[in-house]
Amino acid sequence: MITFLKFELKQNLKSWIIWTLSIVIMNILMMSIYSTMREEMIEISAMFDNLGIFSQMMGLTRLNMGTVLGYYGVEIGVVIALGGTMYSSVTAINIMAKETSQQTSEFLFSHPISRFQIVTSKAITVLIYVTLMAFIFWVFAVITFIFFNEPIPYFLLTRYHTLQWIMGLQIAAVCLFLSTILKRENTGLGIGIVLILYILSLMFNLQNDWQFLGYLSPFIYADASYLLLDDPIKTLELGFGIAMLLITFIASYFITSKKDIY
Repeated sequence: MITFLKFELKQNLKSWIIWTLSIVIMNILMMSIYSTMREEMIEISAMFDNLGIFSQMMGLTRLNMGTVLGYYGVEIGVVIALGGTMYSSVTAINIMAKETSQQTSEFLFSHPISRFQIVTSKAITVLIYVTLMAFIFWVFAVITFIFFNEPIPYFLLTRYHTLQWIMGLQIAAVCLFLSTILKRENTGLGIGIVLILYILSLMFNLQNDWQFLGYLSPFIYADASYLLLDDPIKTLELGFGIAMLLITFIASYFITSKKDIY
């Protein structure tokens, strides 16, 4: 299994580097904008507060974009949340389906390795790369506060990026399950799932009586506008998300054990 794991890690390394570098470069560009407009950001933040529904939907009424922490949560938070989860979904939804679409299943299963070990190796590959990406984002956040000579809110940043990591794993687990069902790679479906879940979180911000959406979208328990303000973690939504992660992950083994992959 170790040999197969190394193969999967090598095969997925290039895409991980491209996704990670792209997101980090975008974050650097976003923070460079703040650096050049730092004094004006207070007025811009006040203007955003008066945008009504849009401000409420994007969480602009809670975070102050005139501060490094507030700007990081509003601008960088969206890039990290969408970029990180899109990588998780695209990688996971294709990692099993590609064996069928590329007609490599027969060759793969001719080796002395069980289906359980194959799913485990692919799941560990996704886990490693999602975790490394989340750690790099956390390091970038710390460096950002050092660059702007601001006190580093280690607890808030660690809490926020930890829940972003869990969200990435939850979406990856769901997409891994779908990958065991699909007969071909489907990058569009992976990205579509992320966008739908993100839109649900925006609807949640607008409709306080739509609490059930909190159990459908992981973007809600990983929302920067709450986590970076030291508000309580949405434990019920988080618990449901972790349960969904475990259920879909276990289901991936069951489907693969019963599936005719030839």
